[in-house]
Amino acid sequence: MALVLEYAGIVMRQKNQEGITLMEMMLAVAILGILLIISMLSFIDQLGKGRDGRRKEDIHLLKTAVEQYYDDHGCYPPAEMVVCESTSLDPYIEIVPCDPINHGDYVYDYLVDGCDGYVIYTSLEHRSDPVVVSLGCSSGCGIEGNYNYYVASAGQNAIDPTPPITPTPTVPPLCDGSCLPNQCMTCCPGAGYRCTGSGDGCFVDETCTN
Repeated sequence: MALVLEYAGIVMRQKNQEGITLMEMMLAVAILGILLIISMLSFIDQLGKGRDGRRKEDIHLLKTAVEQYYDDHGCYPPAEMVVCESTSLDPYIEIVPCDPINHGDYVYDYLVDGCDGYVIYTSLEHRSDPVVVSLGCSSGCGIEGNYNYYVASAGQNAIDPTPPITPTPTVPPLCDGSCLPNQCMTCCPGAGYRCTGSGDGCFVDETCTN
């Protein structure tokens, strides 16, 4: 960009000697404006990456602190101790760090009774960060999938934001009275069903081709 600006300066000096038209002046101003916007976007991007680096460092420091707490107490610290600006974890960490952009908490998910494990979540501004993909958080991790970066106790992964699907129990279809007990019949509702022992319903049996 420095070369572009230098070149623009040379052109401007030449034009000052020859006289600059209004169109040429507007074009030069437009070019400088575009370069300024590109510089600002790059600067903002670098600021975001810097904050992401801070977030990663913060929650790794928290991980070290809660692991040391576990070594001394036999359990991980409760959630109320791991909140922004808390001093409850001193001497393991002097003060619990806060998110650099909104001064909010890093989310400490305290599992079951606290002795089973923990996950500490945060959200990186750069969702294209390779670590987001490596953690499997491209579509979100944690509670309701609101986060994309985490550290956890040994053997503990991020909580699946998608609740498990409970299969709907199959209710045996009723028959019209023509179902023979324990026989493959087409009466209800068709091929692939066997009559119940009482003869009043059917259940799925793939061996029944009828």
